[in-house]
Amino acid sequence: MICPVRCFTCGRVIADKIKYFQRKRQELLGSKTAAPILDSGVQEEERVMGALLDELELTLMCCRRHLLTQVDLIDII
Repeated sequence: MICPVRCFTCGRVIADKIKYFQRKRQELLGSKTAAPILDSGVQEEERVMGALLDELELTLMCCRRHLLTQVDLIDII
């Protein structure tokens, strides 16, 4: 799915934050997706993602969901 330029709900520009978010998420989480899912691991990931979104000044849930649920389908297709 192509990430929208603006948030559908509030109209805030989010396109300029996508690449930075993806790069920092990869750096911070690394290859932890292969690790077994434990409660502490999930909480750590949520904390890291929340801090990263706060750093980007995305405080509204409508804007956060666009970045958190972004799936790059071009790699899959």
